[in-house]
Amino acid sequence: MKGECRGLERRAYEVMSTPVVSIQPDSTLEEASRVMYESNVGSVVVVEPGGRLAGILTRRDVLYLVASGEARRNPRVSTVMATSVITGSLDEELSSILSKMKTAGVKHVVVVDEEDKPIGVVSMWDVLMSVARECLMDDY
Repeated sequence: MKGECRGLERRAYEVMSTPVVSIQPDSTLEEASRVMYESNVGSVVVVEPGGRLAGILTRRDVLYLVASGEARRNPRVSTVMATSVITGSLDEELSSILSKMKTAGVKHVVVVDEEDKPIGVVSMWDVLMSVARECLMDDY
């Protein structure tokens, strides 16, 4: 184990995924799924034409839509996305972001700027890798 563990003291801007993988609300579920697959991400951020945050669609949402049969009708993302998105700021500590994830039961926090435009995503995986790098091993 490394010296003092400071993995959760890191800031969102240090670990967030950029650029944001995003789609428009009028995209179809099939298009969103393809973007997620090709980008190898667990969520896509839904942005309005002006770039403001509109929602998020996660891998879990897609699995539910497939399991329930709703995916067959290939709905527009705007009808199936989550609109109450958990957000964070660039300077927010990972401990705070992790607390938000736990409270809301989500695995993705969208980092937004002052105009509510997405600039990054912190996933549970990003938090885990930060802790692993800082606290467990040099190889991460």
